[in-house]
Amino acid sequence: METLTTIINWVWPLLVGGGGVGLLFLRSRGREARAAAAKAEAEARRKEFEAYELRIEELHKQINAANKSNTELTERIATLNRGLDGKTDRIRGLTDKLIESERALNVANASITRLTEQRDEERRLKDKYREWHCRSNVCQPGKPDPDGRRPPNPNIIGKQFQNE
Repeated sequence: METLTTIINWVWPLLVGGGGVGLLFLRSRGREARAAAAKAEAEARRKEFEAYELRIEELHKQINAANKSNTELTERIATLNRGLDGKTDRIRGLTDKLIESERALNVANASITRLTEQRDEERRLKDKYREWHCRSNVCQPGKPDPDGRRPPNPNIIGKQFQNE
């Protein structure tokens, strides 16, 4: 029995110690598993973060390209606007000249109309007075007709006329 006690005394601590060590290993294995899971999750997040960084870099490149294109187009528009401003000024100048020439033309037309009316009135008066001028040989400058002015035109003899 002593041998059994000795064996138990020797084996018992080994079993209890081994069990305790086994428990420690179980706990450390759980921690290792959790650490491995955390490491895998961190690696996955790192890859996701790198993908986001790549996407952000691509978007920055696109933004820079869009800004460059926008700047080029703005400069082109400014150049075209400068050309249009010159043409607009030219059109305004020509329009002003056209308006001035139209005014001069209107003044000329009004003058022509007025002079035409005057000419027609003078022709009418000339035709009227032509019928009444003296054609006899006694009506010479300085020698008036003794019977007074009379119409030389036989068509108007006997008509009554009023002085205007």
